[in-house]
Amino acid sequence: MRRFTTGVAVLIALVFLMCAPAFAHEIGTIRVNAEFQKGGTYRISMVADPETLLPRLELAAGQPLSGSHPAEENERRIVALQRVLLDHVTIKFDGVRVTPRFEYLPLTNGSTYSTSGQAAMMRFSGEVPPKARSFAWSYSLIYSSSEMLARPPGAYAQLQQWLEADQESQPLNLNEASIP
Repeated sequence: MRRFTTGVAVLIALVFLMCAPAFAHEIGTIRVNAEFQKGGTYRISMVADPETLLPRLELAAGQPLSGSHPAEENERRIVALQRVLLDHVTIKFDGVRVTPRFEYLPLTNGSTYSTSGQAAMMRFSGEVPPKARSFAWSYSLIYSSSEMLARPPGAYAQLQQWLEADQESQPLNLNEASIP
């Protein structure tokens, strides 16, 4: 009877472990890094797996899925769909949306963010509106959690937020280098 009870306890423990949420990043998770320079500019870098990003952009554009491609073809297709990507990225200063410049940068060192080892940085940049006091970010083509790191002007440390799906970040106070 004791052996049966121990077996049942182990089985129950395994079921609970399998049902518990995983806290490591999942493939397709993105990382966002926002930096603000004292000169009044911002640069936001979003690292993602191009093989995950491309089908999401194609679906959002109403295009058929094109399948798997070499890195150069992924880059060409993602850059061609940058308007769609920019429609799903929201950058706000004091609650007002701005339109950033876009740049695609392939990363050659591989990535833990993809099964293929491919990774790319989508860079969004522009001018911080004069007298802006707060910044917020969201990205609506993600279906899992994402990490946002932000460095306000003059700050040494980065502030971290975890966002779920297309959740908008908490406003970052650009003047006090803290998240309210």
